[in-house]
Amino acid sequence: MKYRLIYLLFVSFYTSALFSQEITEENYIKADEEIWKTYEQESSKISKLKKKYPEKEDSLNIILHQLYESANDKNRKIAIKFASVPSGLKRLFWVRLEIPKDTLLLIYNSLPKDLKESDYGKSLLLHINTNQIKEGDKFYDFTATDTLGNNIQFSSFNSKHILFIYDGLGCMDKSDRDYLLNLFKKTERNNFQIIVYSKSSNLAELKKVKNRYNIQYPILSDFKNDHSLIKIYLGIQATPTCFIINKERNIIYKFGLFTDENRAKLEKEIEL
Repeated sequence: MKYRLIYLLFVSFYTSALFSQEITEENYIKADEEIWKTYEQESSKISKLKKKYPEKEDSLNIILHQLYESANDKNRKIAIKFASVPSGLKRLFWVRLEIPKDTLLLIYNSLPKDLKESDYGKSLLLHINTNQIKEGDKFYDFTATDTLGNNIQFSSFNSKHILFIYDGLGCMDKSDRDYLLNLFKKTERNNFQIIVYSKSSNLAELKKVKNRYNIQYPILSDFKNDHSLIKIYLGIQATPTCFIINKERNIIYKFGLFTDENRAKLEKEIEL
């Protein structure tokens, strides 16, 4: 309890010092835009320095990372400060994994009734009241729709290993998408399957995603976007978020981008 109060007092002091505006939707949008505008300006300067001084790339990358962490920290704090307006509550949900649940509950309890009953209010409360699935746990057996309009149960896939990717195809490099396609082509379906969940809003949009990226493995959606139980139960924030799942349907490994290390872990698991 003591640490929770200290945390809230710190957040209150910090956000008051940085963002003293009246709590309105318009002021939240202005504060949010200012954070990321400043970040983009500063990161652009660093990128130019990296080209000019390639021998200093490592140290400049550290500064770039620090700039992002600073922007993200401010982003989180204004989400807390402006949680009582719709865009602030939406952002709070997006960064929920970075904030203790007891703090989130205090914020939720202070919200106006209409925001508590909004989609983001309900999803935030569900996150608070749910023990998110983690590595070693059984994967969530969801139902979603494929590009043919069929309802598909996750447990209907019989492959020995599954790579489940939560959205983010557009965030990947083309080399990553090519890697997945090549991996899919050189493996057998009884041993390995790739399944992508897309944050599409409807069937037509889901089909466009499949065609845009030449997806040959199953791509599914429940068309609920941020409010999908998949996102909430699996504790997903960034895209892509990937899960390597074994034949018992337990999560072996959770990761983000396809780094060399993550590719190696995946290939070791499926015995390539």
